[in-house]
Amino acid sequence: MPVRVGWGDAEKSYIYLQLIGHWSWNDWNQALLDGRLLAQEAGRSVGLMANFADSFSLPTNSLMHYQRSMDHEFAVWRLIVLVSPNPLMRPIMRLFRPMYPRFQQRITVAATIQEARNILKYGARKPVANT
Repeated sequence: MPVRVGWGDAEKSYIYLQLIGHWSWNDWNQALLDGRLLAQEAGRSVGLMANFADSFSLPTNSLMHYQRSMDHEFAVWRLIVLVSPNPLMRPIMRLFRPMYPRFQQRITVAATIQEARNILKYGARKPVANT
């Protein structure tokens, strides 16, 4: 499977998804389901880190699938951090702001895994939609 799912740290404070190579929306949806099942073990709200650094590209129909998954996922995760060294990720994420007012409070972008860990540990910095 081109998506790995597991705990991101020993404290079980966030789920780590690593997207590798070419992946499909079915892979993404299954990974989110697996992550939600893991998160239930914690008995509290946890964060989600989705690492796109090793991913080649987004599958087709990204806007439609993203909208469907985020409608459900916002209720599950304390904070969502997308990891991508791609400088276009922040502008792309800004496009979603008008569709999701709560987007700016619960999801952000990090350029590195370490930056994402810091965000998950210490809280979101200035929302991606406003940067």
